[in-house]
Amino acid sequence: MEEQYLTDEEAYETICVYEKWIDEHLAAGTITQETAWDCYFGLLHECDLRWFLEDRNRIVAKIDTKRYNPFLSNDPDVIRIAEIRLKGVN
Repeated sequence: MEEQYLTDEEAYETICVYEKWIDEHLAAGTITQETAWDCYFGLLHECDLRWFLEDRNRIVAKIDTKRYNPFLSNDPDVIRIAEIRLKGVN
């Protein structure tokens, strides 16, 4: 099976769609703050991979970096991303 990769434009659009979804669900109370931070953390990682610096700054501003620790997440994918980032592998 051949892997499919998103273009930068497709990735940008996807990040924006998911960011809006997170914002709306957090505001509506259908996801917890911790879940939102996990989701934003995933988007932050994608922004870093694509060098979307302006988007990165906007998204990281939505995470309380004094309270949020991705290594304590209940989501194993978030922990895996945190481990990758800790090793400096992008």
